[in-house]
Amino acid sequence: MLKKILVLLCIVATAASLCACEEIFYSTPVIKLEKSSEIAEVIMPDLHGKTLAEANKNALTYKIKAIEKYSKDVSKGQIFEQSIKPGDEVSPGAIVEVYVSKGAKYTQIPYVSDFEYQVAKTVLESLGFEVKVVYEGKKGSCDDSIISVSPNEGENVIYGSVITIRANALEPDKRKTVTTEPVVRNGTLPITSKTTY
Repeated sequence: MLKKILVLLCIVATAASLCACEEIFYSTPVIKLEKSSEIAEVIMPDLHGKTLAEANKNALTYKIKAIEKYSKDVSKGQIFEQSIKPGDEVSPGAIVEVYVSKGAKYTQIPYVSDFEYQVAKTVLESLGFEVKVVYEGKKGSCDDSIISVSPNEGENVIYGSVITIRANALEPDKRKTVTTEPVVRNGTLPITSKTTY
């Protein structure tokens, strides 16, 4: 009987020691988790010129949200803008928005030679082009028509490119009295007017 009691005590002691080990074993990661959840703010690095993979690699306590956008000045795949400025403090869990270049956007120059240059200029600017007008008209023979468009109409160019219109017109500050008369094109009703200076 005494032998059975001793064996039972040994089993209880062994079980107790095993339980104690489990408690110690599990308490260590709990303490680490509590400490890791109290990460201090970090300084936002400069992500300009980096790829998304490089930016994610350096993301410590913040998350990166990428937005793709066309850019004629920045190579495809590179970051060119970020929502949190470099050097600012970043709180744990903050979301940093970055713009990643899709490269240059190409678009076709529409055919505008049949319009007066002012109309053509408005159309081209509404499509995102920058328009430069070169006035080549002579007094008494101006009709505001277009002499040429450069680059050529129908060409695919980078979005936002400069389009040069050579116009048969006087510069705005050199204009005086203006009279208009209908101009019939291809036997149809007038779509524009002839301007005389």
